[in-house]
Amino acid sequence: MSFLTRLEIFYLVGALCILIGIFANNYSRKLGIPTLLIFLVVGMLAGSDGL
Repeated sequence: MSFLTRLEIFYLVGALCILIGIFANNYSRKLGIPTLLIFLVVGMLAGSDGL
């Protein structure tokens, strides 16, 4: 019996991507960077060729 099933891992990764997006939005407002640019960078990191 494994600790986490495959579906739970997908849920965990999805939840982490959402949390990263929320925190990135807050920091982008403080730094004055457009939010779309931050989401583009997060998407590139989470994409098929990213991390």
